[in-house]
Amino acid sequence: MEKNTAYREAERLIEVARLEGVTELDLSDIGLSELPESIGSLSQLKSLYLSENELMRLPKSLGQLTQLQTLDLARNHLPILTEVLGDLTQLRSLDLMGNALVELPEFIGAFSQLRSLNLVSNQLVHIPPSIGKLKNLQELQLSYNPIARWPKELGWLTGLRSLEIASTGLNEIPPDWKSLQGLESLNLSFNHLQTLPEWLGTWTELRSLDLSFNQLKELPATLGSFIQLTSLDIQSNQLQSLPPQICDLVNLTSLLAYNNQLTHLPEALGGLAALTTLGMAGNSICQLPESIGELQNLKQLIFNLDPDQPVPLQVFPAGLRGCRLLEQLTFVACELRSLPHWIGELTQLKSLNVSHNNLTDLPPSLGTLDNLKTLNLSNNPLRSELEVLWERGPNAIKSYLQNSAKG
Repeated sequence: MEKNTAYREAERLIEVARLEGVTELDLSDIGLSELPESIGSLSQLKSLYLSENELMRLPKSLGQLTQLQTLDLARNHLPILTEVLGDLTQLRSLDLMGNALVELPEFIGAFSQLRSLNLVSNQLVHIPPSIGKLKNLQELQLSYNPIARWPKELGWLTGLRSLEIASTGLNEIPPDWKSLQGLESLNLSFNHLQTLPEWLGTWTELRSLDLSFNQLKELPATLGSFIQLTSLDIQSNQLQSLPPQICDLVNLTSLLAYNNQLTHLPEALGGLAALTTLGMAGNSICQLPESIGELQNLKQLIFNLDPDQPVPLQVFPAGLRGCRLLEQLTFVACELRSLPHWIGELTQLKSLNVSHNNLTDLPPSLGTLDNLKTLNLSNNPLRSELEVLWERGPNAIKSYLQNSAKG
């Protein structure tokens, strides 16, 4: 939509909103490069959506919308926030994601009612101390900003429930943040963290913790205090082992530990009774603990993915026989010589990838898995009859095995 056309369309929508007395106006994604001054006539407005436009500045009249509670300016081209926004003291939600902001003004602290603040993907180098005045803030998103200096006042935001600071150059968790004990979701991915403070264990309300793509060599034992945790992502670090206390996370449903330097898993892994997803690819683990059979809710197990990084597992883990809810198994390049006859007992299995192994034969029970939709047997030295069938596709193999099982 051309500039003039977009501007006229915005004026028309503003006039309609004024006549109808609406409290919500959506002007997003219309190619708007300038917001009409007439926006100030909508004194009753509570929600204004301006995302995905080409705005580089805001009109002074915007400050007249003193009843505004939601303002969405995501994905525009704003380089600064002018003082006109400082009058919008009733704001509950402010979305500034994907602009060109290089700094936040001190008046950001005037938004005392703010619950959610999204500043993802800007060019912020520091955060003003006045952010500590946002006592009602529950969600703060600062990811993908080159932040060089963190104010101690961020630790005053004790009402925070969600904090996202991925890819901000963070190399340590400031001690001033210890007071953020109400956090339920924390994203620290794509930073430069090498260690975690022991006091992190005091954040016992955490449900989701993302520490992926850092430089962590170990996890603190206090990690076991996160008894509410349901999701833990520690992939792409430098971890050589996991603390035994990780097995105390009885509510954990997802554990992603891809691409570390792990050689083994804790023997008490079966204590993760709620676990449904376990991702271990890209490590050097040669066996799974026997207790894995106690993971009654496990649905997805990714043991290895990269054929260029083989793992000498050799024997299909017997403990998996107890994981009757399994839906996906991935054992690429694990030097497996055979599949167990009991694999047919995993009746919920939908996807099985055992490519790049040493399989020559297949158990007939594999053909009885009615839910199996994806089967990958490529790059195995299958006996000639199976090799011919495999060239015809997975369904040919399954039909053959099914008939063998009946016979």
